[in-house]
Amino acid sequence: KTLSLAEALKSNEQLLERHLGRHARCEENPFVALNTAFFTDGAFVHVPAGNQIEEPIHLLFLQSACGATAHPRNLVVAGPGSCCRIIEHYVSLTDAPALTNAVTEIFVGDGASLEHCKWQAESLSAFHIATIQVGQEGRSRVTQHSISTGARIARNDIHLVLGGEGIESVLNGLYLGVGEQLVDHHTVVDHAKPRCASHEFYNGILDGKSKGVFNGKIFVRED
Repeated sequence: KTLSLAEALKSNEQLLERHLGRHARCEENPFVALNTAFFTDGAFVHVPAGNQIEEPIHLLFLQSACGATAHPRNLVVAGPGSCCRIIEHYVSLTDAPALTNAVTEIFVGDGASLEHCKWQAESLSAFHIATIQVGQEGRSRVTQHSISTGARIARNDIHLVLGGEGIESVLNGLYLGVGEQLVDHHTVVDHAKPRCASHEFYNGILDGKSKGVFNGKIFVRED
């Protein structure tokens, strides 16, 4: 089931109450707090337990207004044993300066498999800030791709919490910088439970005076 978040707030109150704002925390990131204060809509994707979605779900966000600030909020809930692929795609319709501050919360249930691709291709005059917060239960698998080709400044914060045993997570990053672009990736993988595996592969091509930043942290909890 795919709805706008505004629609989902009217009809899926119990499910949203369990997950919306529970993974990406306001007190840990000021841009998450800003998004939480000002978001009015976004996407809600719910894959019930055991469902296998063959075709990828494409979420397309279009920035069209000069000087506009957008705070899209997305929530993805993959039930136990489910499988799906999601493309989160950001595009500008003009070359005018604008700011996107996106927050995507993803919850992956026991034994579920989810592939998430975020492709940021906004105007080179735009500014893009994004937070992706993923919570995983036991034996789940997540593959997350972050592709960045647009925006004058692009910042991607990607946090995973491996909250059950037997989890596997893969983080892939690919960015292309030209001119004076700055592409910034910050990742945190929290091995909160034993017998989990995480892998990170980030690659960039930089031209002109462009800059790329990667900051990765892995926490392995006691026991």
